[in-house]
Amino acid sequence: MLIDFYEKYFLVNLKDYPNIGIDFEITKIIFYFTLGIIIASIAINYIRSQMYTVVKSLMRREAFSTETALTLDELGINTAGVRRTLKSGSQLMKAVTRIGKTKSYSFEEYLELMKKKNFKDEEINFAEDKFYIHPSNMPSAEKIYMSGTASALHTALFSVLLLAIFVCLMFLMPEILTLINNLLG
Repeated sequence: MLIDFYEKYFLVNLKDYPNIGIDFEITKIIFYFTLGIIIASIAINYIRSQMYTVVKSLMRREAFSTETALTLDELGINTAGVRRTLKSGSQLMKAVTRIGKTKSYSFEEYLELMKKKNFKDEEINFAEDKFYIHPSNMPSAEKIYMSGTASALHTALFSVLLLAIFVCLMFLMPEILTLINNLLG
């Protein structure tokens, strides 16, 4: 009984519809697409929360100049997620400026250097490098701060909603394909 249910609704292949004429398991593609959207939404919300943490900490400590710049340890946010976001977060680097032993670049300078063939991105020393929000970057920082942190509840509800849509689509898929097959025939 359960196997028949699974085969009828979750193993729909277009080859079973002769007028469509494609050997293609559409339900697997839709399932993987749904799963990909869920994973992407979780990753995006996690990155947004890490960006919010950095900007909020710098604003609360009033780190707005090179004199008031702070390390991640001084800010109390030296976590793997924050370090990863600072490495790869170009949106965050529009708002946050780094002071280190190596030369600091503005976001526009950094983009130009990335276009050069031999440019190698320099490593950030998270133990010693200091971070601050330059006044010219304040609009970007405020945009990140005002967007707030992502809610785990909203992410969970979005994931459940996508799965519910997938299940409903799987129940309707045989009828939709039969209709298309009859229209083509």
